[in-house]
Amino acid sequence: MTRSAPSCRPIDSLPWMVDRMAASLLFSLRKFRNSPGKVKAQISATPRRNADGRWRIGSAQVELLLAEPAAGYQQLPRILEQFENFCIVTQSVRDGVDVHVTVRGGTGAIVHGGAAVGAQT
Repeated sequence: MTRSAPSCRPIDSLPWMVDRMAASLLFSLRKFRNSPGKVKAQISATPRRNADGRWRIGSAQVELLLAEPAAGYQQLPRILEQFENFCIVTQSVRDGVDVHVTVRGGTGAIVHGGAAVGAQT
């Protein structure tokens, strides 16, 4: 019996990961005296078979959406360079899973992300 790979879809069982990343971004924004408002967050994953042929999460795509356009935040480039490093969940998961993070300003324009960081297969 052959089974096909599950498709990329939201992960209902891992909301804590995206919540922690959003919290890290909010903390970083507030540290530089910004009033960020709500950050919307979502995560989806791509499955991959491991060396033993078992399905595992091969990569995760996280998208964070800021409430305001990027120009409305002080020190945003500096914040975006650093915030992922302070999220303990994401950094721990990256030991075994590629994590792609995108941050969009309130207008939807990408202000951070696009490259994979983490485990390589």
